[in-house]
Amino acid sequence: MRCRVAALFALAAIATQARAQEAVRLTLNLMPGGAASRVVTGVIKGEWRSPEPLPVKLEVRVSSYIVVSQVLSNGDAVITVQPQGFQLKGTVGDAPLEWVITADGDLRACWRDRTFDSRQLPQEARTPLRKALTAAYEVTISPQGAIKSVKAPESVKADIWKEVPPEPKLAHKIAQALLQTLWLPLLPNEPVKVGNRWSVNVPLAMFEDETSFPLPLNCTFARTEGDEAHIAVQGELKGEGAELALKRVHVSDPKVTVQRGQLQLSGEVVFVLSLGVPQRAHWKLSGEVAGAVTPAEGTPQTFSFRFEADFNDQLLF
Repeated sequence: MRCRVAALFALAAIATQARAQEAVRLTLNLMPGGAASRVVTGVIKGEWRSPEPLPVKLEVRVSSYIVVSQVLSNGDAVITVQPQGFQLKGTVGDAPLEWVITADGDLRACWRDRTFDSRQLPQEARTPLRKALTAAYEVTISPQGAIKSVKAPESVKADIWKEVPPEPKLAHKIAQALLQTLWLPLLPNEPVKVGNRWSVNVPLAMFEDETSFPLPLNCTFARTEGDEAHIAVQGELKGEGAELALKRVHVSDPKVTVQRGQLQLSGEVVFVLSLGVPQRAHWKLSGEVAGAVTPAEGTPQTFSFRFEADFNDQLLF
């Protein structure tokens, strides 16, 4: 019996080694009607200074439902993304901060004595807000995962958006900006073997001008484990002098511009070979940015934000 078990282990080791020496095509294999839930969880820690320092610790959970609407003749896929909730909870300074969008589109936001709860609004004001915060959007992606186009949902145009406290709104935008770096076109154009490396430049979707400041990433086909290919990712970005504006949900939102900053990113993406999808990933980000926050009616206020973030990203079938 022991000899048989040892032989099975030896055969498994030989099969794993053989696969490691084979060239593998890491390409999305998306079929119309295919669906999954995407869940991202993590923690953001750091210090916000404007001008006094405030320690920051926030827990994040974001969920969405993804459906492959169609696959085009050139291999690109059109997917529909349906938001299913966004939670940002923790502390900024000595006060709890909360930004919660429920799956059905209600919004709660609070920090110190500033609060907002859309459930307390008249129905004629609550309905358009819920509709906007649950609106699905379409994304067209290449077989390597590059985002080619986005049909964004209608923004919140109601005047009640101005009633939302600016501090949770700003915390949400910063968290959202970090999360947007996680959807990356990491897959190589050609088949690769274990140990092969390739590089990609990723547009940063958190900025109004996505193409002006791409994030360079170095990827390595690190190893295989059964049906899984593990891709190690490293990236670093530094810049100074250019003024880049974060995207705003509504024109009344404070304008956030970044004049200088640095970002370090490392992670591992697990690509399931039989399914043809990156099923899960673990990311670590750190860095510091400095710039200005300009309210819709007010003067700019300079800020700096030093941060560390740890995220887990996975598809649930």
